[in-house]
Amino acid sequence: MRSGRLLTVMTLSALLLSPAGLTASAYAAAPFAPGAPVFQGVKDKGNKHKHHKASRDLEQEIAEALATAVPNGPGTRLRARGTAAARRGDRFANLVPGAPGTRRVQMMVRYAEGQTAQDLAARLGVKVSKDHPRFRMALVEIDAGRAIEVLDDASIDFATPNRELRVLATTGVSDVPAAVADGNLFPRASAFQIDPDSHLRATVGSLDFDLAREAKDKSPYQGEGVTVAVIDSGIAAHPDFLAADDPSSSRIVDSIDFTGLGAGTDGYGHGTHVAGIVAGNGGLSLGSGRALTGIAPRASLLDLRVLGDDGTGTLDNLLEALAWLLDNGSAYGVRVVNLSVGTAPSETFETDPLCVAVEQLVDAGFSVVVAAGNVGKDSSGNKVYGGILSPANDPRVITVGAANTYQTDSRLDDTVTTYSSRGPTRSYREQDLDGDGTI
Repeated sequence: MRSGRLLTVMTLSALLLSPAGLTASAYAAAPFAPGAPVFQGVKDKGNKHKHHKASRDLEQEIAEALATAVPNGPGTRLRARGTAAARRGDRFANLVPGAPGTRRVQMMVRYAEGQTAQDLAARLGVKVSKDHPRFRMALVEIDAGRAIEVLDDASIDFATPNRELRVLATTGVSDVPAAVADGNLFPRASAFQIDPDSHLRATVGSLDFDLAREAKDKSPYQGEGVTVAVIDSGIAAHPDFLAADDPSSSRIVDSIDFTGLGAGTDGYGHGTHVAGIVAGNGGLSLGSGRALTGIAPRASLLDLRVLGDDGTGTLDNLLEALAWLLDNGSAYGVRVVNLSVGTAPSETFETDPLCVAVEQLVDAGFSVVVAAGNVGKDSSGNKVYGGILSPANDPRVITVGAANTYQTDSRLDDTVTTYSSRGPTRSYREQDLDGDGTI
């Protein structure tokens, strides 16, 4: 069942604008994977799609690690008689099981049902750097020369690199005020009434819900009683995240750090930008023109930091945050999860680690909203199709691109922004919605 709940409390990535309506007649290779085919398997006699355990980017990483240490020359066939590796043919043509590698390789592996990370360490002699038992995944380290031996073992379902995270939404600003980045709180002297009439709320239809009710400021469509988890670069303690009725109380219910850099700050600015569109109450902009009120100005926020001050992070940290959310999210009242970060896809959503993880969140009852990405055009400005990133490529999440409203409340003139990633995905489908995250 699709995760289509709680559209009344939309996050940055779920602003309900015009559908994409884009169909690719021919779809270009996206910049993150030039010319690379997606599906790696073959049809067996049962007509079921089979994929090799290693993602394509992991194969490349292993091959590079062994480039100077493998006795076989380029183009020669793998010398591994009677093994699954031999049956793969030229896919690992240069690699010899047991050959000494030039360096050790990190892999994110999913272990088979009934196995544990400790079993992998004992059975295969790998070093387990971090275990994610919620997802049956572990970050392991091995000598590159043992890659085939490990991947061929029955205890491994699939493996990928510990991929770098990408920011999937853009802030439209070049820097972050020092006071905000440091988490300093601008004081507000007294309670105030939220002005729901922002361009953002008007153009997505949230304002219509408010105006249809007599007590519009207390509308349940403003997110009261709902917590949105923002998994990003952190959320700074900005005054627009205070409670309008009680400015001494923050609506950021907790801040958890998965980077080792500290919680409650946002040196990059992206997470605070996302949180403002989700739940900013517009208090700081009152009296200076139209209020900058977010979609759900009474919602609470749970800050899960997975990106550093430079906007980078790792798959490993994000999996840790998702597992924490599975264990603790309900206690915080989380019903919506916003992911404006992800990785470049290199395999089907059925084996992509992030897709596997977010599907467990959906199964647990969370509405997972994911930004499509910023791969809508190449460096020359040409339109690109097939740029949806992971886990936005999973069919069970709400995948959202970006729209340009041209600063009008009407949707009639809205268009898809040039940078917004478009479908079809490299493993399943295109986006569900367009959202305005850069007005």
